[in-house]
Amino acid sequence: MSENPVFIIGIFRSGTSLLCSLLNQNPNIALMYECDVWNFPAPLLAWRFRHNWAARMEFYNQAISRHGLTAPHKYRGLDQFRTPLDLYRAFAAKKGAAICGEKSPFYCCRLEQLHRQYPRAAFIFVWRDPVEVYRSVRKAGQTSRFFGRAGMLRRMIYEQEQAIRQAERIELRGARLFRVDYAAMVDQTEKVSRELSAFLGVPFDPRMLALNQADLSAIYKAPHHAGNCKKTGTVPAPLGAAASPMAEARNGRLRGGTRTRGTPARSGGRPDADHLRFPYSDRI
Repeated sequence: MSENPVFIIGIFRSGTSLLCSLLNQNPNIALMYECDVWNFPAPLLAWRFRHNWAARMEFYNQAISRHGLTAPHKYRGLDQFRTPLDLYRAFAAKKGAAICGEKSPFYCCRLEQLHRQYPRAAFIFVWRDPVEVYRSVRKAGQTSRFFGRAGMLRRMIYEQEQAIRQAERIELRGARLFRVDYAAMVDQTEKVSRELSAFLGVPFDPRMLALNQADLSAIYKAPHHAGNCKKTGTVPAPLGAAASPMAEARNGRLRGGTRTRGTPARSGGRPDADHLRFPYSDRI
């Protein structure tokens, strides 16, 4: 089993849950869903993993029981997890997978911290058109108190810009980083899945193209996750299928038919330089 974890990052409502579900369909990959182990102020990290940190995390968000590593509300025996890597590896061992790690939108502002902790870790950055993200956040806010809070859109703008800048910096320092465009993930699922499998060094598995057999038990039950939890089957528009008008609209054609500023030109490539120069507040 690899000792170098994989992190899926991307702001809320950008498609990280979908990608995590697809990757976990591969028997060689086992990524935990939003344990948020590293979502902690950096100056306090020295105290984060002291004593019963795993029990506190289980109490906070049921991260360990959601992944079947303990019974709900059972805190005894969690001291076996001395580090986050112990937790990641235990989940991967439960599945018999070689690749371990975590998916969390909270890590958008933690990329440099994670790279310092795990210099050989792999990062998968999910990119979705900012306007689509903000619209999705506003819609989710109709049923979710978390997304309905005042200032949520400003938070999304800040975290997206932080993710872009920090991704650039850790890449310059030698980090393994793969960018996934949400539109490509939906419209060219097989192509993106094969590229990601190659990036992670595991064989491609056809089960990555379907959600109807995915284990979604670790995902929070909430209306804004209904698309994942319904297990509706294959991802729309498989490789080779003609793109629908809606797919074309998602694929960077917004407002007058021009490509949306900052949308990556291809999966795995670098975002346009405009990302790093302009905020998105002028587009809301």
